[in-house]
Amino acid sequence: MFSKIFFSYDWFENGDSGQLFDWAAMPRLAKRLRLGYMWSGLPSGMDNTPRGAGNHYDGILWLDLLAQQGLAALSIARLAEAVGNPECAARFLLRYEQKKELMQQYWDEASGCYFDRLISHGREFCRVLTPASFWPFLAEMGTPEQLETAARTLTDDRMLGGVAPCPSVSRSDPAFDPAGGYWRGGVWVPTAYIVIKALEKYGCFDLARQLSVRLLRHMQRTFEEFSPHTIWECYNPTAPRPSTSKNGKFCRPDFCGWSALGPVSLLIENVIGIHQVDAAARRIRWNCPGTGRCGVRNLRFGGETVTLLHENGRLHVRSRSPFTLEWNGRDIACPAGGGEFDTSAQQHDFPAAAGRRHVDQPLVVGTAELQ
Repeated sequence: MFSKIFFSYDWFENGDSGQLFDWAAMPRLAKRLRLGYMWSGLPSGMDNTPRGAGNHYDGILWLDLLAQQGLAALSIARLAEAVGNPECAARFLLRYEQKKELMQQYWDEASGCYFDRLISHGREFCRVLTPASFWPFLAEMGTPEQLETAARTLTDDRMLGGVAPCPSVSRSDPAFDPAGGYWRGGVWVPTAYIVIKALEKYGCFDLARQLSVRLLRHMQRTFEEFSPHTIWECYNPTAPRPSTSKNGKFCRPDFCGWSALGPVSLLIENVIGIHQVDAAARRIRWNCPGTGRCGVRNLRFGGETVTLLHENGRLHVRSRSPFTLEWNGRDIACPAGGGEFDTSAQQHDFPAAAGRRHVDQPLVVGTAELQ
């Protein structure tokens, strides 16, 4: 199975002449050039995106595919290292570093963002701002300083901010459709998820949480105020209602494929803050907001479930087996059965890579049901 992962990577790199699955039938709809990749709207998933502006889709190099291939190479390298194949890890890490270096040619210092590049105009940018500009950060290709600059677009109501964050094109773009227009303003949960996870990788937990809360509130208001009351394929960027599609009608309802990323993944990982569950290492990382009653019951953790609840300076844990809980940068050794811990002395912020204080013994040990 591990070798099959290479096929997908090679498919984008080498085209239909490369290694393919025996049952592969769909031709590759991307073309690798010396400085990046040609692509288009539908294959990219952003069907009617205004990217390319007047130069059309085949006139630009798509930054997201370059970042995605880089992320694939980085992931393969890390998997290879984990299974004890250092030669493979080194080979794919080199490919990642090459794409990471190339990605810096897509950084527009004047705008403080990554943009697609025009094929016919050398180093000129196609300055159409979309959530795709955050793919390089998800692939760990940008610097912290670049992310800090690019993140300003997420708090600017004229760009990718607003009551419904991460619209599919900047609100100031001439192609922006206040009704959504599918990929011409519609808010898509999976691309918002990409942006939020990119912020998380650079330790920007506070902004990631703010965007998650705003997005979920917008989804909730749409659920409550618009009929049918359901989860939608994408959302209107200006009002609590579904986005329009390419034909002007509302997009698809009952869409708990990718849109479930909001009320499931973002709620647990970024609003509640349990953003990493590593069963192999017996470690859970929780950036708790520190206000009100917050937690999750029956969180899947390997072959068992754990319950985590924080309220009034007390952290309640229930688990059959011991594990380490990293709570706001602080390591807590949770014994089998669980326990109760005093967190009142801990600052309720979102620290980056800070030194951890250790708590080895719980205040109370027990397995009683948490109330």
